[in-house]
Amino acid sequence: MDEPKTSDTSRSQIDKLEATWRSSDLGSKFLIVTAAMLAAGMLIIGAWISSNIKSSTLQAAANSTSLFTDRLIEPHIQELAANTSLSQTSIDALDRLLEATGKPNTIVGIKIWRGDTIVYSNHHSQVMTSLPGNKDVAAASTGKVVAELGQLTLDDSRLDNEPPLAVLEIYSPLRQSGTHQVIAVAETYKIADHIVDDIWRAKTSGWIVLVHLTAAILILQFLVVRQGGRIIAAQRGALTARIADLLQISQENNSLHMRTKDAQTRLAELNERILRRVGADLHDGPVQLLGAASIHASTISDIVSGKDPELGKTLAPEMELLRDALADALDEIRHLSSGLAPPDIERLQPSELIELAIRRHERRTSTTVTREIGSLPETLTISNKMGIYRLLQEGLNNAVRHAEGKGQFVSANATGTVLTVIVADTGPGIDATKAKPDRRSSQGLQGMMDRIVALDGSLDISSSPGSGTRITAQFRI
Repeated sequence: MDEPKTSDTSRSQIDKLEATWRSSDLGSKFLIVTAAMLAAGMLIIGAWISSNIKSSTLQAAANSTSLFTDRLIEPHIQELAANTSLSQTSIDALDRLLEATGKPNTIVGIKIWRGDTIVYSNHHSQVMTSLPGNKDVAAASTGKVVAELGQLTLDDSRLDNEPPLAVLEIYSPLRQSGTHQVIAVAETYKIADHIVDDIWRAKTSGWIVLVHLTAAILILQFLVVRQGGRIIAAQRGALTARIADLLQISQENNSLHMRTKDAQTRLAELNERILRRVGADLHDGPVQLLGAASIHASTISDIVSGKDPELGKTLAPEMELLRDALADALDEIRHLSSGLAPPDIERLQPSELIELAIRRHERRTSTTVTREIGSLPETLTISNKMGIYRLLQEGLNNAVRHAEGKGQFVSANATGTVLTVIVADTGPGIDATKAKPDRRSSQGLQGMMDRIVALDGSLDISSSPGSGTRITAQFRI
């Protein structure tokens, strides 16, 4: 009941080709996703480079200014090692220092912190003001140089008529002379316009280089993808043509399988018609002739006995043997005729056909058959009906011939699109390794199997010594 192997092979090859096709599509999508990920990665790298450029530039400017504060401011704040404030002399010195160095160094403001308190500012109003929580001052107190970009307002600037300026706020540690101990922090405001310009130019240059590099990679990848797409398109065309060829071959194989199946079915039907005709010819020819011969033999015996009683007595045994031989021949031919010419099965439902075959067997053999007839379809093809009838006929005959009719059992049931018929007995069974082949039985089983296979069915015979024989046939309905 399986499809041809050629059809399965074609289907398997088609599935493999379609899997290759899908793999090529996945390859194209993978390249596109890779390009998108590359662009995103380049953006992340660009942002990271820009951030590093800014921090590096600010740190370089802060370190430069820190050298200025170390050399010029530290000598004037050494008293903070012992005091919490600066003397007026130190304040005046720092004012003069800022006045002298401010414009050339673009320094516009200085604050000196001791802890959280401003001990000096170029705006004297801020002196001795406490502003706790300044994280930059706290970081510089540990010896680090901290730099941040900001804006200098008019309140903080000594350039009273100018708008707010971009400044670099630098927090530098001030140490006690001869030691590394930080005694104060200098907060210096340095005009940062040129620093901002330098940062912008560095960022711009970095982004230009990165954009060109990314564009080159993307163009190269695009060329690879396009070339791959052309190869994939060519392979897809070849795969499509091959799939079409395989589908056509598969369809042709299926068509050939159906024609073969139809031919087998027609052959089985032709064989049944021939058997029916032979059975009818036996019934209408030899049966009638043997019946007439038996009647004439009785008539001759009566005539001879009437005219010559002594001769009648002499011929009586021979005439009795002749009548018995004619009667036996007549019964045998009638049985053959009945077996070759089954009933009119076209008008019978499957359950009626199975019941009829069992009753005929019981009447002919004087045996009993247990049956379990389940749910069956109301109609079947004539070929299937004939196959079921012949299966029951041959299977039950074998049960009588080899198992003396012991435990004869017939089961029939339909599940889905499969009808299952079972013929079994509880006889001695068959030992395939020891039993001599029975030519008549072998031909019957082989004919049964050929008939069912021709109907696109399957037949299984299971038997072992002492456990009987079980014949299971399945028909596609």
